Amino acid sequence: MTRHTVGPGELSIGSLIKQQRTARNLTQYQLAQSAGVSIGTLRDVEQGRTLSPRWELLRNISAVLGFDEAQLMNAAPRDSSRPAPVAAEPHLRSPVARGACVYVLGPMMFQRDGARISLGSIRQRGVLGLLAAERGSDVPQAALVDALWGERAPKSARAMVQRYVWQLRKLLGADDVAAASSGLSITGKTSYRLEATCDQLDLLAFEQLARSASAHDEGDPLSACELYERALALWRGEVLADIDLLHHHPVVVELRAAYADTVLRYAELATRLGRPSQALPYLRRLCSRDRFNEHAHARLMTALAAIGQQAAALRVYSDLRCLLRSELGMDPSPLMAAAQASVLRQGTDT
Repeated sequence: MTRHTVGPGELSIGSLIKQQRTARNLTQYQLAQSAGVSIGTLRDVEQGRTLSPRWELLRNISAVLGFDEAQLMNAAPRDSSRPAPVAAEPHLRSPVARGACVYVLGPMMFQRDGARISLGSIRQRGVLGLLAAERGSDVPQAALVDALWGERAPKSARAMVQRYVWQLRKLLGADDVAAASSGLSITGKTSYRLEATCDQLDLLAFEQLARSASAHDEGDPLSACELYERALALWRGEVLADIDLLHHHPVVVELRAAYADTVLRYAELATRLGRPSQALPYLRRLCSRDRFNEHAHARLMTALAAIGQQAAALRVYSDLRCLLRSELGMDPSPLMAAAQASVLRQGTDT
């Protein structure tokens, strides 16, 4: 095998991983734990001692760090074993840098032609965030007022919402003929709706990919697995992570549940296909976020046991049992008990 030659200005895969890890204030130990790899393996990749890292290993690390597959493909050694990409249908592409794009699967972000544009005050961002989260549904002024102020809404709240919408329309380019014809706009007078396509809103792209993955689940599980991965890769963190006003809004809670459901569907399918390690970064992240989600913890135990890490799987059970007892005064459910029993049986069979 030959070492991949890194061109001028091009980051090697090890340098890219180290740069992204440092930017996220992660130690090598933290990244290795989250990605389900040994710290020695991670250290060898970062320092360039591994000439051709396994593609699966690279994808697990990149899933934790949040950089996309295009960056991974460009930086990975040419002789790394890469799976054939799933052909993207036009309506299943993720938001791209061209034109105007709104991102809500993580901190709220608006870009035009790749340049990030400020969305103004927290409440103005909240208006766009809620309209995006409602993905094409009408949102009455009164609902926006309630979401932004609750019971402490000032008398001028409706007028302020109207001004926020006016400002957002200017930012989205509603006064620009070319921008308006692209479809990204806010419509309505007393109720508002964000008009967007899958190329303009990451949430719509996620939902399309997840639906397509579900449709392929039985007939073409390999394609389904790739589609689930592309859907989950769109998440940069908690939905609307920087807008505290909306964290407990029902539609945001619903989207968090949709993410969790997609992770579990992907993990079940990846394990069935003999690729449980690919799902580990997503399962670890989900279990860290939803500390009492027993379905996620049970699936994590199953995935760990499938790659021979029975001890780690049993620690997941033990840690959750201690957490449930100390904070809720209860024991794990029969679901977790069944997962524990399954892991113990595997241990005795080996």
